Amino acid sequence: MQARALPGDMMERLKHQLVEGKVYTLSDFTVVQRRQDYMACSNGLMIYMEEQTVVDEIDDNTGSSIPLHSFEFVDFDDVPSRNGDKRLFTGTWLAGWGS
Repeated sequence: MQARALPGDMMERLKHQLVEGKVYTLSDFTVVQRRQDYMACSNGLMIYMEEQTVVDEIDDNTGSSIPLHSFEFVDFDDVPSRNGDKRLFTGTWLAGWGS
């Protein structure tokens, strides 16, 4: 699920508090309808974090059972129809590119 935070103090707090690859519990957040542009996942909802949102790191081995990455593949033939569609990110990967 995608998340959004208010700009300003909340963004600064989260920037220093959240570390990629670690697992957290969140409380006191709001669930809202997703925005209609540039979403990274197809879920219809989004977590909205505000000043009252509490973020606590989980220090046990729970993180090892939670996948760090998830992909929703699109048939290559469908990629052209998504050109210019701002509702979801669409990326492509070419074999051997960048290696």
